[in-house]
Amino acid sequence: MRFHNFLLLATMAGLLVTGSVAGSKGLNPIDGESGTGKNPAIEGEPGTGYGVDRPIENRPLVPRSQTRLRPKSFLILGIDTRTGESSRSDSILLAVLNPERPTVNVIPIPRDTYVHVPGHGPTKINHAFAYGGTPLVKRTVEEWLQTPIDHTVVVDFKGFEQLVDLLGGVRVNVEKKMDYDDPSDGTHIHLRAGDQVLNGKQALDYSRFRHDPEADTGRIRRQQQIVRALIHQGLTLDAVPKLFPILNILGDHVKTSISPTELLLWVRSFYGFDPGSIHTETVKGVNQVARSDGLWYFFVEKDEQERLQQLLNNWRES
Repeated sequence: MRFHNFLLLATMAGLLVTGSVAGSKGLNPIDGESGTGKNPAIEGEPGTGYGVDRPIENRPLVPRSQTRLRPKSFLILGIDTRTGESSRSDSILLAVLNPERPTVNVIPIPRDTYVHVPGHGPTKINHAFAYGGTPLVKRTVEEWLQTPIDHTVVVDFKGFEQLVDLLGGVRVNVEKKMDYDDPSDGTHIHLRAGDQVLNGKQALDYSRFRHDPEADTGRIRRQQQIVRALIHQGLTLDAVPKLFPILNILGDHVKTSISPTELLLWVRSFYGFDPGSIHTETVKGVNQVARSDGLWYFFVEKDEQERLQQLLNNWRES
């Protein structure tokens, strides 16, 4: 089963929506320390989920004067858990967040990218998760782009669907009529062209659609479209009463190496965030069949790797 998804910008969208709603009501986001998060840390890394299982009055607040944040990089992985198969991370994004501007710069990494996976040799980058989980994906990306990764975030698609439905759907301008069915992975896309409100399943399918000449290029563009619309919708006053249900959804479907205290600082830093500040950088490469095994790969030249490395360095230092 494939998870041609995006969403973890939906992870970031969820964080930004949460921060915006909390700030608009003068609330302090929840600190989930002392083991109160609903999700365990990822593969032994320090951190927790977003759980909101403590009474509101017992949730400690984070002082505004606490540690100042600096730009950091986040490896965001999307996992499909519909049938229990989560052996490949088919959505991989590397994001750099700058809390001072604030800005979000994102590099979506095509899942078929030809890379060297430590201990396993050359293969598709999305195989790394099957071989060694989040830590191996992190190491693979760090070595491929010669850049350190500060935090990891893993999200399953169910959380995205629930978040969209909780917000009452997401309004997007569907770029063309789409009709496609794939019973093997539960994909059933039947959308008319034009402006409309999509529910969670429809928004997920819209972002997953890649059965046209644009393939992953069009998929990535549609992902950006929905994430921006989701963030914009979360900034409205209608989202204010839904703050804690949003946190519960994130708690059930997001795992992160970010400590609860630091997470709250990030949320606060992005209060009032402008979705237009999200910049997505396209990885340039070519899809072709490898002579060695007859499989399709996305090949990225060395000079393109170096360009991406320099971009990441600039984003971290700005």
